[in-house]
Amino acid sequence: MPEASEYLDLSQLANFAEALPDDEPIETEDFREDGLMPVGKYISASRDIQGKQRVDKHLLFTLTFGEGVQHVDAPDKTYATRFPLKHWISTKPFGYDDRPGMTSQVAEYLKLFGFEVKGMDTDDIIAAMQETQASPIGVRVGYEDRAIKGTDGSYVSRNLKTKDFNLGTKDAPQYVSSITIDGEVVYARPRVTGFFAL
Repeated sequence: MPEASEYLDLSQLANFAEALPDDEPIETEDFREDGLMPVGKYISASRDIQGKQRVDKHLLFTLTFGEGVQHVDAPDKTYATRFPLKHWISTKPFGYDDRPGMTSQVAEYLKLFGFEVKGMDTDDIIAAMQETQASPIGVRVGYEDRAIKGTDGSYVSRNLKTKDFNLGTKDAPQYVSSITIDGEVVYARPRVTGFFAL
């Protein structure tokens, strides 16, 4: 066996290396790739937007925050992860219980940039979405549970939301990165919960 301080090429190392210590894996099961983003308000300077037209003819856009986002209270800190935040918005209309008429996620998003959305057609919407890619916007970030891969290869989620990871109160929240349900540790992951104008 060569000296412990001697480096070997990988084929030699494979011949001489012993098993790693059992109690010291190279990464533990509960390791997080990066610190979990705090719940709160962030600024997105830019985002990548892709879209498609669904079978029902409505447009669906994927917003990918690949460059990360900056916390409003700490603009010098960028939160960027190996798997960037993503959010989906569509043109499918919906209504609010407390007001008349219909709107859509895309309409609400575009209005934050100052667009007049009434009467927009497909070309107008696509052009407007393209224009917003490099414009700053406020992003609200909350939590959801990290889905677990099942034995059949599909991912299963408990559909937990931000409030489920709050051990405090609504007025004095204490968000945690994991909770235990029925003896199983469930980990939080960040998700976009909405937008606001800057």
